[in-house]
Amino acid sequence: MIHERRRKALEIEQKVSNTSNREVIEALESELSKIAKFTKSDWFLAGPIASVPRLTDCLTISAAESELVRTGQLEIPEREYDEKFGILMASTLFLPDLAAHRAFCEIRRRPVTVAFLDIDLFKDFNTAFGEPRVDRDVLPIFMSELEAHIYWHGYAYKFGGDEYLALMPNQSTDQAVVFLSEFQERLKGVSFFEIDKRITLSIGVVEAGQDCPLTGHEILEHAAFAKNFAKENGRNRIAGFSGTGHTADEPTVLFVP
Repeated sequence: MIHERRRKALEIEQKVSNTSNREVIEALESELSKIAKFTKSDWFLAGPIASVPRLTDCLTISAAESELVRTGQLEIPEREYDEKFGILMASTLFLPDLAAHRAFCEIRRRPVTVAFLDIDLFKDFNTAFGEPRVDRDVLPIFMSELEAHIYWHGYAYKFGGDEYLALMPNQSTDQAVVFLSEFQERLKGVSFFEIDKRITLSIGVVEAGQDCPLTGHEILEHAAFAKNFAKENGRNRIAGFSGTGHTADEPTVLFVP
């Protein structure tokens, strides 16, 4: 049921991308309500989690990966850096990378965790120092620190002027929170040329385990929702979801520096 929900959601997302009609979009999205009714019911949530067969139950890792490539389920696009700064990965790589690393991790029965990072009160930087100076003296240093911190642990993507994404394969929510809190601590020692101001981050995290029902787009939306929750509840903290279904849970603050 969980995997059928993800498959159906992907199908609907593809259809929604081809229309701007609000009524059509709402009709398409309502198709998920029947599955949601089951997956949110008490009897479903209380039941034992079935062990879903994996390719690696009968194949080696190399053979399983070859099969995923053959069937088009595993494809990592060519690396492309953000066009403006050339430090972090381009945002267009995030969803393809997430899909590929979910496949990598699922055959190993390991999770992937996504983080949505937002610079707190970023407009104050632009107001006080001007956007050209912030682009020259602040953002490149911040992005270099983020890239260095996540190097060999995952991937970081520039999503907007003050928004960034992190993809962390083989990390649970708990592991990601520790890793990201270390980056928050690292930022306390980062200074900028003739700018007496420090960067803090509000972060939302979502874990996509082997049976996570969410699509890549939905994972991104949930991470953004958790990030907004962190901002609305004091800033400079990490928020995420305590349950495994994600769709019914409210986010909660997981870490405060």
